[in-house]
Amino acid sequence: MWRDRGVRVGAVIAVALAAAFLVWLLVIRSDDESSTGPVKAGAGPALGSEADLATLAGKLHHPVFWAGDQPDTRLEITDTKDGRVYARYLTGDAEVGDPRPGFLTVGTYPFKDAFGALEKAAKESGATVQHGDNGALIVTNKSRPTSVYIAYPDQDLQIEVYDPSPERALSIATSGDVTPVS
Repeated sequence: MWRDRGVRVGAVIAVALAAAFLVWLLVIRSDDESSTGPVKAGAGPALGSEADLATLAGKLHHPVFWAGDQPDTRLEITDTKDGRVYARYLTGDAEVGDPRPGFLTVGTYPFKDAFGALEKAAKESGATVQHGDNGALIVTNKSRPTSVYIAYPDQDLQIEVYDPSPERALSIATSGDVTPVS
């Protein structure tokens, strides 16, 4: 009998801790990081604009890519300490930092010889290869069809277009809409 009671008490404590974590994640943490303002490396996601991405590109000394304005979305920008930048297009009632992977995202990653690495990935089993403007190499793979990768000759950057819909990810990556901010 005492053993059953101990299990119940442990379960109640575990549920209370999980609830406290969710409150912190969804209410307290979101309030701190949802304000619009300058994007800071490693500070987490923030709402931003094309101008914020352009400012960030200037600070990083490399282009930052995005998919242009997307209807009915808000632009969330994340800049990591190692120079990676994510432009995520939030929809509906999604808040900054939403943990769901259900949003169009364009990642720009510093990557030595990105074009050469993508040429190797293009030879892997299941790869689909296309070519875009300015010599762009565009590659996706059946093993991970929601991510499409783009690289340009003589540029040490890899661009990833992610969308939960593989068709949309490929369509956006090949449309010519994924460009550096100006």
